[in-house]
Amino acid sequence: MSAGPDQSVCVLSDHANLQGSIQNGSPSGIWTATGTGTFQPSADVLNAQYFFSAADVANGSVVLTFTATNTGTCPSGRDQMTLTFGSTSYAFAGADQNLANSPIAQLAGNFSGGAQGILWSTSGSRVFSNNTDPNATYPLSNADIAAGAVQLTITTITNGSCAASSDASDTERPRPSEHHCGERYHRLHGRTGTLGRQRRQRTRRHLDHRARAPSSMPMPWPRSTTPAQPIAPSER
Repeated sequence: MSAGPDQSVCVLSDHANLQGSIQNGSPSGIWTATGTGTFQPSADVLNAQYFFSAADVANGSVVLTFTATNTGTCPSGRDQMTLTFGSTSYAFAGADQNLANSPIAQLAGNFSGGAQGILWSTSGSRVFSNNTDPNATYPLSNADIAAGAVQLTITTITNGSCAASSDASDTERPRPSEHHCGERYHRLHGRTGTLGRQRRQRTRRHLDHRARAPSSMPMPWPRSTTPAQPIAPSER
């Protein structure tokens, strides 16, 4: 389970958007706070909003705890995140992704504390399904895949009273030239895997066999490298 990353929100705003998540047998959870603010619509909503109080702001921060409930025979778990206050809104692009099975990235961004919305941008060459939706999708292009990775950036939209902020995540996908077949794999460019090593070993054995002459083979008499001398007439 996770309470989501820590957030620094604009002190001129009034709430933070939370990103709780649960797994491993827990169907629900509940939020609690060290401060005196309130959760809306209720504390048992994963993606609730926390409306902080003047006392929370005066303290400089508040710790929010997310605890798993109705876990049955499994032990309960919990996670915490810290809410601090400043002059900028909060942006979160989500975790980095490695798209081994699909060329489409499912995003899970978040914005909070003084932001009215967001705008996605990319270092790649494709477009988002909706560049104002924190949960948009981004399909990688062939150029994105060839580059090895693409950076996806989320930027908050504010009314000017709070500063905008940005956050980026990296999305990777293995290049199509990389194929794996158990332990016997090789890269199509370079032959660096097991199959390539076997070919090199067979070649070396073949060259070694040709270089070693059998010990029973007669060796030719060495030829003289001294030029022949003419015979004088008196010596004939």
